[in-house]
Amino acid sequence: MHALIINPDLDSRIRLKQALNFVPEFKIVKMVSTLTEALQRLRAGESFGSVFVSTLFGHEVAREFIGQSKESAGGRESAYILTLSGGAKSIEVAADLSHGADGFLVEPFSVDALQKIYRLAVRVKKQFILARQKESLRLLMQEAADCIDHHAFSLSLVSLMLLLQQVSGKLNKALSI
Repeated sequence: MHALIINPDLDSRIRLKQALNFVPEFKIVKMVSTLTEALQRLRAGESFGSVFVSTLFGHEVAREFIGQSKESAGGRESAYILTLSGGAKSIEVAADLSHGADGFLVEPFSVDALQKIYRLAVRVKKQFILARQKESLRLLMQEAADCIDHHAFSLSLVSLMLLLQQVSGKLNKALSI
């Protein structure tokens, strides 16, 4: 799984990357210092299983970024994890989770917590895939129903024309007698 770390603090970015190196499921880890650069990558189609967003940008700004990222080509299927540097208020974290964040991680980062984040990211991706499959199935079923309606209407017109021909033939015979 690929991961993207977004944090304005270089030391914090490096600590998280080092911790992620101990979790073999995170194969490629990229780092950026700005939300703008991260959004550009996601909009360009670069995809990441997990996107770690620092709350040093501010909780409101992080929420806005997550909302925009989930609409991007590369960010639709990502799990968005907020990284907190101590002192975060639980009310802010709850608001973050209700506005698009999938989880949070508190410094100091532990391998155990990162393995849980990996499992969360896998679950988020599965849910996205399932939702996409459900929508595809719904569209196929609607298309099939429309096709059946069209063919049923066509068949009923053919039946009606045959019936009219029979009635017309009988009427012509009755009139000619």
